[in-house]
Amino acid sequence: MARSNDPLPEVLNREQRLRLSQVSILVGRGRTGIYKLINEGRLPEPERDGPRCSRWRAGDVLDALAALRESRPVASAPAAPATPLADAPVKRGPGRPRKIQPAAAA
Repeated sequence: MARSNDPLPEVLNREQRLRLSQVSILVGRGRTGIYKLINEGRLPEPERDGPRCSRWRAGDVLDALAALRESRPVASAPAAPATPLADAPVKRGPGRPRKIQPAAAA
């Protein structure tokens, strides 16, 4: 597990190896978010220095961050919903079924 008290150096050498906690500070996400970005192909995989030691090259992480920054949508442009909310089906969660009321005598 990465140490939470690993500070970032003031100057990053592109060949420098970074721990998970340091990459987390740079990316602004936790362990799960980092590995999600790796699975999506948006962040490089770590280099294995041993069976329990993963390090990222600082240059690879910085390049990936620059690519993420360029692909981020503009915050001021509102995103149009894929389907109108009125057409969305209503989903019911698990639970007790509703009791059927007897029909009123007419």
